[in-house]
This record gives sequence, structure tokens and C-alpha cells, in this order.
Amino acid sequence: MRDRGIHLRRLFTGLSCLALALGTAVAAGSAAGASSAWEPPPGAPSLGDQPGVEPTPLPAPNIWPIPTPPPGPHTGPPPGPHTGPPPGPHTGPPPGPGPHIGPPPGPHIGPVPAPRTRILVLSKRRGATPFPADRIVTLRCTPPGGTHPSPVSACRTLAVVGGNPAALNVSPGIHCTRIYDPVTVTAVGSWDGRHITVRHTYSNPCVLRAATGSVYQF
Repeated sequence: MRDRGIHLRRLFTGLSCLALALGTAVAAGSAAGASSAWEPPPGAPSLGDQPGVEPTPLPAPNIWPIPTPPPGPHTGPPPGPHTGPPPGPHTGPPPGPGPHIGPPPGPHIGPVPAPRTRILVLSKRRGATPFPADRIVTLRCTPPGGTHPSPVSACRTLAVVGGNPAALNVSPGIHCTRIYDPVTVTAVGSWDGRHITVRHTYSNPCVLRAATGSVYQF
């Protein structure tokens, strides 16, 4: 019975030391962040050394994580208005392609069309042969001129048939006599780039006038 009392006193003494050491470890663990299990200081009696006493393990104090207070409302000064300089006008190059700065196009050097040429040499002779001619004139139609007495009327008449006097039939309704009194006419020249060569004999001067109008009236 006496031995049991001695054991109990030793047990109480060990528990008191353990409680004191545990309180010290809790205070020190909050500052140093220690999370390992508590170990008794040196010299303290160990429960395992007490004969007949089964040591009862004590749960380690739950000291982690340390609670932190929730963040409070923002108490700093509110953000002030923008006090920087206002944005200036855009000074960079304008968007899009810039003006063309290459050399200006040169003059057109392609072939130049030849000017329209309408000029004829006309002859007339009484008879069935053209030579020698009784009369020779020039007729220019760009612009109307030459030695022909009526260049405007003659050029207008020839323009209808492309400058070919042999194709003329100005007044088909005129009735002429059948008296044979031949007249031979010729035309040599150029009309819009085409070479003109004409020789034709009419049965009398009336037939010539009815067919060619003012072209051979010289």
C-alpha cells in the first residue's frame, strides 16, 4: 500500500511537470512556429520509468494554423482624378498609303496616227481618150480647197462614195439624149490612206453631169 502511494505521488509530480512544460511549449510554439510533438525537459521524470504505471499518451495541442483576423474594409484615401496632361493630337503619319512620289508618267510615245489625207488630181477631155487633157484641177478635201471651182460641193459628193468618182450616180432620174459625144475623165490621188486611180468615158457631157454632179464641172 505504501509503495502504491509512492507511485501515485511520483505520477502526480510527473503530470504537474508535464502540464507546466506543455503550457511553456504552447507559448513558445506560437512565436517559433514549432509543430512537432512536445518533449519533456531534461531531468524530468519519465512516465515510462515508473514501475507498474502505463504511460498515457497526451494529444498534442492543436496550435496550427494560427487564426488570422479577416481583412477589414479599405481605409486608405480614395483614388483621385487623373491629373496628368490630356492626350495631345495624333502627330504620326496619316494612315493608309501616302501620296505617289514616283516620277510623273512620261509623254505617250506610241505611233501617231497619220492625218487624214483627201486629195485628188482631176482631168477632163472631150473624146474617148484622156490625153492630152483639156483641163486639170486639184481637189483637196482636208480642208476643202485646191484649184477646183467648187471644192466644198465636190468633196461632199465624193465623201458619200469614199472618194471614188467611178462609183458616183448623183442624179439617176435625169434623161439625157443619146447623141454620142464622149467625154473622158480621170482621178488620181489618196483618200483616207487608200490610193485612188480612176479613168472613165461617158457618152456625152449630160450623162457625165448626171452621174458625177459638180465633181467634174470645171
